[in-house]
Amino acid sequence: MKRIDVLTKILGEIQDEISTLQKQCPHNDVEAEFGSNSGNLCEVDDLYWINVRCKECYKHMRFDSNEHSNEYRKYAKFVK
Repeated sequence: MKRIDVLTKILGEIQDEISTLQKQCPHNDVEAEFGSNSGNLCEVDDLYWINVRCKECYKHMRFDSNEHSNEYRKYAKFVK
């Protein structure tokens, strides 16, 4: 087995473990930042979102204000 094959296998196992830990994390300690692209000619095209990063498990999440309104409101309280 080539060295690259061994490393790829190890990397896959590590990524699976990280994914499992991130799924179990409650994401209680987060950094969040609002984003937008407002100012479009048609207001319907304006978008608003929150980029969230968990400080405990390092998971990055993005919640659109229209598509993920519950999560958007949940994490909006963390934005300064």
